[in-house]
Amino acid sequence: MAAVVAAQAPGPPAFRAALVVGVNEAFDDSQAALRYADDDAARYAELLGPQVEHLELLTVLDPESQELFPQAAKQARLPDAAGLDQALERLKALADGARALGRRTELYFVYVGHGRVRGGEGEVRLLGGALSRSRLTTAVLEDRHFDRKHLMVDACSAYLLVNARGESDEEVDAAFERFLEGQTLDRFPDVGAVLATSGAGPTHEWSRYQGGVFSHELRSALTGAADADDDGKVAYGEVEAFLASANLQVPALKGRPKVFVRAPRIEQAAALVELDQDLPALELPAELAGHYVLEDARGLRYAELHKEAGFVMALRLQPERAYALLTSDGDELLRIPAPSGVTKLRLPLEPVPARGWDRGGVALPGEVKDAPPGAFDAPYGPRFMAGFWARLRAESAAQGELTVVTPQRSYVRPVLGYVALGVGGVAAGLAAWQASVASSRYDAYLVTYSASEKRQLEGEVKDARLRAGSLGAAAGVAVATGVSLLLWEWLSSTEQ
Repeated sequence: MAAVVAAQAPGPPAFRAALVVGVNEAFDDSQAALRYADDDAARYAELLGPQVEHLELLTVLDPESQELFPQAAKQARLPDAAGLDQALERLKALADGARALGRRTELYFVYVGHGRVRGGEGEVRLLGGALSRSRLTTAVLEDRHFDRKHLMVDACSAYLLVNARGESDEEVDAAFERFLEGQTLDRFPDVGAVLATSGAGPTHEWSRYQGGVFSHELRSALTGAADADDDGKVAYGEVEAFLASANLQVPALKGRPKVFVRAPRIEQAAALVELDQDLPALELPAELAGHYVLEDARGLRYAELHKEAGFVMALRLQPERAYALLTSDGDELLRIPAPSGVTKLRLPLEPVPARGWDRGGVALPGEVKDAPPGAFDAPYGPRFMAGFWARLRAESAAQGELTVVTPQRSYVRPVLGYVALGVGGVAAGLAAWQASVASSRYDAYLVTYSASEKRQLEGEVKDARLRAGSLGAAAGVAVATGVSLLLWEWLSSTEQ
């Protein structure tokens, strides 16, 4: 018995670490320097910090950004080749210590900046240098200190040498995917990736987001906005569907990023993040639907979403910061001055004009509040997820290669189906019993000569028949529901 209990006991918690790199610097005069790669890096550090045990931040924040992110300014180190190597060595040493205690180890590698193809090999910008694909492979992808590695790369103009030759969007997409998948990720089944590039380089950043389009969308997903099944985890499949919905209505020439998402092949159901349940949360009820923005006290967009009705969404918050929930037009719906525990949004909502924040004299750069048209115009939730994956399965099947990774099978439908059948059976039995009671009372009614007894038996017959009819109807509904749920599950399993 003790052995069984020991076998079922959960193991030690996983050790998770993150390396976040943000570089504004361009490769040459043909590329414009980025404005917000440093801000994006700082915001990734703020978001991932509570989710990991150790985080390394490599970036050089400009003066305005240092005012917005004072903690990141204290934490940041130089994003050059030496700084990258040293950060990786520190993380690997910590992973060794965790492994010695029997803990699983995971690494998040986040990069925001410029990318390009040079001599047939992709590279991203570092301060005064570059990180090539071969160097990334040696330093991170091939490394065995971590059981899982999660890459998140937002590289403007990365891997788009073919685009400079005037090829079509379809050819660019195909070349981008082949470059990433065929030459790199297939060799490393313990690596998952969420990667993006922008074919229209100048639209990579937008001042309303104070950062890159893709990074804003990905961070929104990682707050819990992509958690469609409300299991406290954000899976790769949920991230892919969330990003697809966020960009569905964005024109290609107006900043729609090209996104590539792939879970580790060795664990295709792996979560990109497991949301920290100790963090405060804003819970959006199932009946709420629409496009909303969660802004923090600095006036920065913390998360953005377009929620379907019919499911509960919980957004994880940072405890030291105040937040406001806004409509997409900027009207304020709710203010959370000091988040703690779970704040449940109550309906109906009464929008008021945005009151704005006291930023303590900190001026946000880029006062023109532009944003890519169509972003977050499509609602996201379980229904979008189902349609998105059905379309991908159909496309893969048409190509003869069913390679799409679907979320893990849920046992909710079959369990509810069998429960409904059981309830239907019990109700049918009770209905039959009441029908029998009514029949016996009616037989007694026919043979009695007492007027008072006839009246009593007549009432009992009516009551028993009413109960039998109600129970029979309930049995029919329950059985029909159970059969429908089991048929739904069977059809879903055959599709997969």
